Amino acid sequence: MGAVKTTEKVETTRRSALRWLCMSAAALTLTATSVGSNAAPTPTPTLSVQLSLFAGTTSGKPNVPAGWPELGKSPWNSYDTYVQQGATKPFALALSTATTESLPDGSTLEMTYLTVADANGTQVPKLQLVIKNKAGSQLLSAKYAASKGARHLPISLPYQTGNLVVALQVL
Repeated sequence: MGAVKTTEKVETTRRSALRWLCMSAAALTLTATSVGSNAAPTPTPTLSVQLSLFAGTTSGKPNVPAGWPELGKSPWNSYDTYVQQGATKPFALALSTATTESLPDGSTLEMTYLTVADANGTQVPKLQLVIKNKAGSQLLSAKYAASKGARHLPISLPYQTGNLVVALQVL
């Protein structure tokens, strides 16, 4: 009888171990599934900017849009009159995703919200702008501060009888 008890004890120990393993595996699966299904997706960071386009000409009657006094200063003051082309257009730029906008002169503006490591290794937000002419040749590629309120006039392009100024403001 002692041998039978030993066998039963070994069998009981094996069953207990198998039950424990099965229950542990089931618990891990349930935990992983519930954590994955209940966890809200992490929202993609966005940067809000607005694009304004201004056509500059020389008319003899200085006219600089009230919200953009920079246009009355060098190097923009080579034209004395600036007229906004179309409405100001808002954009919500997703992190690391390029957004392209056609400009009235046939060129394109590509805007990308990035984070870049500064000298201390801290990630700082940047607005990368790439402008290409009608033929697709790159005219500008630069990164600018993406802090709220930052305003950028990155380029002036030949347009009609004057120039076209691209103006961006971070909201």
